[in-house]
Amino acid sequence: MADQKKSAIRLVVAVCAAVVISLLIGAWALSEFVRPTNAADNANPTKQAEMLRITLHAADLHPIPPGATGLSIKTEGNAFTRSFRVEFSAPPAAVKKWLDSSKGISRARVGKSGPATKYVVNKPNDGYERAEVIVDPAGRVKIYVEWS
Repeated sequence: MADQKKSAIRLVVAVCAAVVISLLIGAWALSEFVRPTNAADNANPTKQAEMLRITLHAADLHPIPPGATGLSIKTEGNAFTRSFRVEFSAPPAAVKKWLDSSKGISRARVGKSGPATKYVVNKPNDGYERAEVIVDPAGRVKIYVEWS
């Protein structure tokens, strides 16, 4: 009888240990899945090029004007949400030509954000929920797209 109790106790301990180990592995795997890769993506030129392509496509924008300076591309979010921020500067005439050639701007609601003009693109491409472009009088452009 004592041997049966010891065997039963050993079985319960083994099952509990297996459950705890499984839970730890599952928690680690889940944390790896939902952990944002933003810092790595923001430092990777290949990822940045892809983020720029996606941003321009989502907002239905023409390629960045030639000669643009200060190009910055950042991603935000996690496994369930994603957004991209693109910023650059160009001469105001080049920015105007870029805006005029961008289909997303032609269907955008136009408003003001301080001295800047804000374009909120109606129905961004590929299920993106929001796409906006803010342009200040000096030719600084900020683009933001998001989905969740």
